[in-house]
Order: sequence, then C-alpha cells, then structure tokens
Amino acid sequence: MAARLLLLLCATSLIIIGWTVAAAQTPPPAPEPVDDPEILLQLPEVGDEIEAYLHLPTIEPPSRIRTLATSNQGFCVLYYGGVSRCFDLNGQRQNSPTVPLLSLSAGDAHYCGLDQRSHVVCWGQSPGATAAPEDEAMLAVAAGANHSCAIDSSGKPRCWGDADRQPSSTLRGPFAFIEAAGDRSCAFGARETSRCWEDSTSSTKPFDQPVGKLAMSSDVTCAIDHHNRPVCLFHDAAPRRPRMPTTRASDIAAGRDFACTLDPQGVIECVGSGAPQFDDQVQSAQMIDAGEELLCAATATSAIRCWNDAGPITWPTD
Repeated sequence: MAARLLLLLCATSLIIIGWTVAAAQTPPPAPEPVDDPEILLQLPEVGDEIEAYLHLPTIEPPSRIRTLATSNQGFCVLYYGGVSRCFDLNGQRQNSPTVPLLSLSAGDAHYCGLDQRSHVVCWGQSPGATAAPEDEAMLAVAAGANHSCAIDSSGKPRCWGDADRQPSSTLRGPFAFIEAAGDRSCAFGARETSRCWEDSTSSTKPFDQPVGKLAMSSDVTCAIDHHNRPVCLFHDAAPRRPRMPTTRASDIAAGRDFACTLDPQGVIECVGSGAPQFDDQVQSAQMIDAGEELLCAATATSAIRCWNDAGPITWPTD
C-alpha cells in the first residue's frame, strides 16, 4: 500500500512539473494593436487665426511640431508622425506633400524633404529646384534659392536646379548633413568641419571646429558647435564674426544680414542690421527658423509667430 502511494505521488509530481515547463515555453499572447498618436495622420484643421498667432494642433509634451521651415513666402511645419502643413504670410494653407516626411527644408520659394523611404520630395515655385532625383535614398536634403542639394548614401553632396550651384570638386567628406540658402550650400558631418560652396570651382571652411547644427542665409552662415556655443560669419565686403547675444544656444537661425539665437529658456535674441523687430520677447519658444527677411518661432503650445524688419506678421481674422 505504501509503495502504491509513493508511485501515485511521483506521477502527480511529474504531471505538475510537465505543466510548469509547458507554461514556461508557451509564448505570451500578442498585445492588441493600439493607435499610436505619434503616427496618426488625421490632424484637425487649423482654426481661426488671431493677432500674431497661428494656432496649430497641440500635443504634450511639449510640442507636436518636429521641424519648422521658413521661406520668403511663408512657412511649413513638420509634425511628429510625418504630416506636413504649409502656410503663406496670410495664414492660408498652401500645398504640401500627402506622404509622411522624415525631414523638411525651406528655400526662397520652394521646400524639400525626405519621405519615409528617404527619397527626396520637393514642391513649390522653383521648377528646376523641385526636379529632385527619383527613387534614390538620400541621407539629407536642403533647399536654396533656385537650387536644392542632398547627401547621397555614400556621403557625397549632389545638387540640382541652377546648374551653376554644383558641388565643388574639392570636397572630400563623407558628409551627413547639408544646408542651402541663396546661391550657397554647406555640407558637414559628425567629425567633419563644414565646407561651403557657390559653384564647382572652389569651397570654403567657415568654421574651424565641427558643428552640430548649421543655419544659413544668402549672406550669413551660423552654427552651434558641440558645446552648444553659437557662432556666425557675416559675409560682408570684410567678413566679420559678431558677438553673439548668448553663450549657449538650443537653436539658431540666419536671414539677410541678421542672425538669431534661442537660449535654453526659450528667449530669442538677434544681431545684425536686418534683424526682425519684436513686439515683445517670446519666453516659451521651442525652435526658430528664418527666411531671407522673415523669422518664425514655434512655441510650446505649437503656436507659430513670425516677424520681419517692420514688426510682427499679423494673420487676418476674417
């Protein structure tokens, strides 16, 4: 009898162990799909514009806007999730891509970006500059006055539009980033100092140190170095480097004969004779960008404010 009880207990133990092993090997059920607000493409329409604010859809934290790109005609915003929206200086919606974008850049009258395959998408009023290479993945893209440039997968810059704005043959690279404004273009990388050119015959090095961000206009080149220090070069008859209004910057922008910095507290300050005239200081700016004669800022509430040398741009209310 004792032997039978021992055999029964052993068999029961083996069954329990078998269930435990089977349960451990069984994968957990797949989670139910959840709508991610960062990738939803349905955004509410822009509401009424009041005073100098253009109120755009908001999300926390702290802003749904990923990139602000300012041209001479207005601006475009790129949201997290890839949706882009463009507006003229009257606050009216303009054409923008229907495909999600990874990046966005503004020229004088056109815009370029990379779609989710890293292919170039350009649109606007500069026909040659919007004739982008098709079905080719790029690392970065930038829009200038009448030309556009990109960094290809090998780290080399390529330009189209104005035939005179081709990259200089003296460029070495490889590069990872590119900016363009007016007739000039600049390429830079994580360990490469920036190199700039207007045509294929030569290139210049505006800064001795590597930079983390570059901002350009037709006559100003600015950068934030890897220590968050802003520096600018004004390309006058005698090139000059003005004293910048802050020693630490979270963002930087350049227009025709002006440069603006955004400090870590969200305050915008500008230098140069073409600097925009502020009605008041924006204390909660998250990012800034400039066209040749226009500065725009995105605030923590996803509102856009813009100024030129005459003061704030006021969006119509009717």
